[in-house]
Amino acid sequence: MTKIAIVDDDPISSQIVSKFLIATLDCDVKLFGDGEEFLRQLPNLPALDVLLLDIILPGMDGIELLKLLPSTLPDPPPVIMLSGQDKVDTAVEALRNGAKDYMVKPFDLVRLEKAVRNIVEMNSLKAEVKELRHQIKKEIYYSDIIASSNEMREVFNFITKVKDANVPVMILGESGTGKELVAQAIHHYGNRSQRPFIAVNCAAIPNDLLESELFGHERGAFTGAVERKEGKFELADGGTLFLDEIAEMDIAMQSKLLRVLQSKLLERVGGKESIPVDVRIISATNANISEATTAKRFRPDLYYRLSTFPIVLPPLRKRKSDIVLLADHFLKKYSAEYGKTGTEFDKGVMRAFSEYTWPGNVRELENIVQRAIIMSEGNVIRLTDIPNLSPVPLSQMDSLEPFLESLSEVPTLEQMNELIIKQALKRERGNISTVARKLNIGRATLYRMIKRFRLNEE
Repeated sequence: MTKIAIVDDDPISSQIVSKFLIATLDCDVKLFGDGEEFLRQLPNLPALDVLLLDIILPGMDGIELLKLLPSTLPDPPPVIMLSGQDKVDTAVEALRNGAKDYMVKPFDLVRLEKAVRNIVEMNSLKAEVKELRHQIKKEIYYSDIIASSNEMREVFNFITKVKDANVPVMILGESGTGKELVAQAIHHYGNRSQRPFIAVNCAAIPNDLLESELFGHERGAFTGAVERKEGKFELADGGTLFLDEIAEMDIAMQSKLLRVLQSKLLERVGGKESIPVDVRIISATNANISEATTAKRFRPDLYYRLSTFPIVLPPLRKRKSDIVLLADHFLKKYSAEYGKTGTEFDKGVMRAFSEYTWPGNVRELENIVQRAIIMSEGNVIRLTDIPNLSPVPLSQMDSLEPFLESLSEVPTLEQMNELIIKQALKRERGNISTVARKLNIGRATLYRMIKRFRLNEE
């Protein structure tokens, strides 16, 4: 049951508010006539979910009491300030000192009930995050991988089994799922942790330079080779070499890599000396590697050698329980970085996060939270701070996948947004309220998207 306290010297007003809240919410309400009485009774009160605090009180005023709460309670309750005077400077002072809301008497009881309900739901969300953190501590927790879902626990189990085994690992998964983090965890918690971890993005290096990058070169091997250079294999000797986007490597380079993996010997470009190397290989790709081998874009013998122990990372849309935990992690990280400590998500944001399909996975979630913190005014992030969040519901993803696979090119998020809005408006015969509700976005956001895509002209 929700615990609420009202500190107000107007008994009639307090009784009206109390009866209304009890009738509309499942709550227990305690009434106090002044701040001193409230402080005296505070040690005997259960943990409060919401405190309604009048500003004009006999003796200690509401602002003074608000300032005292953090030093009186380790976890003070959220406060809604009540005032009989509509003064901007008073409202600003109250909000600056931690009040969640500010209402002028006589206030709308329905608005008050909504404000209390929002705080209660936010408290519930915080409790859920706290419980998720507690659950994670019971599980294996690797490096910077933040997760509690069953799908990721299985990945953690694979990491545990393979971390000390000197076998190649291939990590498969969509972009942004955290493949490099898994590779780092295998190295960091394995028996090679005291030796180097070297990462190479095969897609970011031109094929004619990749051989030198991996195997090194001798002085004068080619124009510009003014001195001997050790390659990534030599730098990773005794440790781990992570080959990201391995499917982007061309066939000729694949043959040279296979020869080194088989012989454990390499020759620098322009060199004649065979150099022994002891390197554990972890590779990763977001491509359909089996399809690439069938199409002869990737050597089957190299694939079999690299994929002794495959690990498949699930996309974020398949591990919904991790979304709240990750969003909370990024919120704390970037709100501290940008000097906005204490920033929270509005309940509508978390609902939208849960329904969104996250085509960019964890990386996209991080970028959206980071941008929202910069864009937000005050200490609450609302849906209006995240204008580019696609309204595609998670439940529709399975039906979308065959459609996307049928396209010759992958559409942009902007194109998908336009298609979904257009189809929703057509299906609901232009009923804005129904479309906004079904897509789980605000009417204002829907109007902006209609204008942006010029759908009003149709």
